[in-house]
Amino acid sequence: MLKIYRTCDEVPKGIRIVRDNDTYFNYHTVLQNNAFTREILYTIDKAQYVSEFTVLGRTKALGSLSKQVLSTGTKTILNILNNPDDCFDLSGCGDNVLQFLPRVTDGNVIWDMPCLVYCGAPDCHIEYKGKAYRNFYEFLCAVEKEERG
Repeated sequence: MLKIYRTCDEVPKGIRIVRDNDTYFNYHTVLQNNAFTREILYTIDKAQYVSEFTVLGRTKALGSLSKQVLSTGTKTILNILNNPDDCFDLSGCGDNVLQFLPRVTDGNVIWDMPCLVYCGAPDCHIEYKGKAYRNFYEFLCAVEKEERG
C-alpha cells in the first residue's frame, strides 16, 4: 500500500525521509525493464529504456545516455517504485508525475498538498492517516474535506 504523509512529522520513526530525489536516484535506484517503468520514462521524459543505467533521450542521435539525465519527477516516481521502505518528498513533482501515484501499490511519500487533476482509473492502494483507500477519488475527497475543516 502507498502510504501518504502530509508532513515529515507524520512519517514513522525508522523510515528514511528523502528530500533530494536526484542524488538518491543517482546512487540508489536502477532502472527496471518493465512496462510501468517504460511508460513512466516515455510519458514524462520522452525517454526509452536501454539498460539499468542508461536511456535513449529525446535526441536519438546522442545515443544512450546516463540515467542521471532524467528529470527530477521521473527520478522521484522511480525512487518510490524501487525503494518502498524509504519516504520520498513529492514537492518537486508536477501533474505529469503525480498522475502515476494511483498506480503505485507500495511505498511512502510526503505529499503536502494532495490534489491533482486526474482522469485515470479510480483504483489505487493508498493509506492516509491510518485509513486504506481503494478509490483514488474517495482519497482526494477525504483530503479536501479535511482541508475545509
